[in-house]
Amino acid sequence: MLEIAGALGAFDRIIARPRAGDLEVPDTIPHVFKERPGVEGIMAMRPAVVIASNPRYNRLREQLEQLGVKTLLIDQSNPANEKVMHLASVLDMKEQGEKLSTMILSDYEAVASKLEEGAARKLIHVSRYGSGGNFSVGGMETPVDNLIKRVGAENPAGAIGLNRYRRATQEGIIQMRPDAILFASVEIDIVGDLKNLWSDFPGLTYTPAGKHERIVLMRNMHVRADAASSGIATTALYDALQKMFP
Repeated sequence: MLEIAGALGAFDRIIARPRAGDLEVPDTIPHVFKERPGVEGIMAMRPAVVIASNPRYNRLREQLEQLGVKTLLIDQSNPANEKVMHLASVLDMKEQGEKLSTMILSDYEAVASKLEEGAARKLIHVSRYGSGGNFSVGGMETPVDNLIKRVGAENPAGAIGLNRYRRATQEGIIQMRPDAILFASVEIDIVGDLKNLWSDFPGLTYTPAGKHERIVLMRNMHVRADAASSGIATTALYDALQKMFP
């Protein structure tokens, strides 16, 4: 939601935000949450509305609603243009939202017009965030699942029934047989060296992606958020795959 708010020109409407990863955010926003915010901390800031992007915050939203704070869920797994219009409506910026939504859809259509018939490449997003230091893969109901499908590829993590981000067994990874790995450049420091990815992630070396060491590096925002730059991310991934699989 943060990237969308910025693209709409509404950073000045935000009083608190989570850590932004690789998104440039003005330091005029007074509060930054490093961990999950609590009810007391949110109440102290007296927000007009609290916006969540994940259903796992529903309990927190319920508590805030009981205390008279308006809350809203704009699920991060929804299409980017829908999230844009939803947030634009809340901020009373419908015109700006329509312009941004049109730009995103135009990028989608440009990529869709170039897709060819044939066997879909299999892509998985591998991440070390949010799993206690262990590797996880993005399945159904994630922004990256939307991204993979838009470039005419298949997300085998979703195909075997994984939803959200889940740890995968060695057998599961081998069964997925990804042709390439999506990895956020911001996580390179976590693994130390990209070559460690193949040895540290169980089973990955036995997949087509591992055998050919195929990695597509992307911005964390592009694989995690599916937000204002969703069209740019779609174009970037399509172009990367064209170079990788000419």
